[in-house]
Amino acid sequence: MAALFLGIASLLVSCQMGKTQAGDNMDAGDTIPLKYAQHLTMVKHGEEYTEVILANPWKEGTLLHRYILVPKGKEGNETVTRLALRRASAARCATDTVRTPVTSSVVFMGPHCQLMYELGCKNAISGVCDMNYINIPDIKKRVVDCGSSMQPDIERIISLKPEALLVSPFENSGGYGKLDMLHIPMIEAADYMETSPLGRAEWMKFYGMLFDKNADSILSR
Repeated sequence: MAALFLGIASLLVSCQMGKTQAGDNMDAGDTIPLKYAQHLTMVKHGEEYTEVILANPWKEGTLLHRYILVPKGKEGNETVTRLALRRASAARCATDTVRTPVTSSVVFMGPHCQLMYELGCKNAISGVCDMNYINIPDIKKRVVDCGSSMQPDIERIISLKPEALLVSPFENSGGYGKLDMLHIPMIEAADYMETSPLGRAEWMKFYGMLFDKNADSILSR
């Protein structure tokens, strides 16, 4: 366990991506066991929040993104305030705080739309990109088309007031252009870079946490 947290600390120091600065002086927590995922680490800090760490699959020893998942409500508000006051002067890491459950999102990838239906959180899909490539009748009927994933319709995305954007990262992307200016948490769905299908499947636990859905029943099928 000590070696695991030393490894996480090393990742945090070398973190390179994200939008807002948050302190790395986090509480001690319990690592959620994963058998196959190589680029995902999740640490539960009681009922207050869960820390999710995405390793950079293209540059060993660096971090792609880090998320602090905090439940909505008064207690969650207090947690966000407390964590903001505990910024470390050194070893800062770029981080997004996500209030859960996410009830409105824009999804940039068809497979993740299908996953959200499997998780039972289809109503949290407010908009999608690349609508023509998504063969889900319900999506075509009720969800807003936000244009191409490479050139998303920023005005439509803003009008939806999403709480998160599920995007597909790729090597040397240089950021997300105008999306970076919206100050909306971007969930970098790098599960496709896992080395095995089972590793990719374990990312469902992370997605389930975002929408307050338990993915264990799906993984056990």
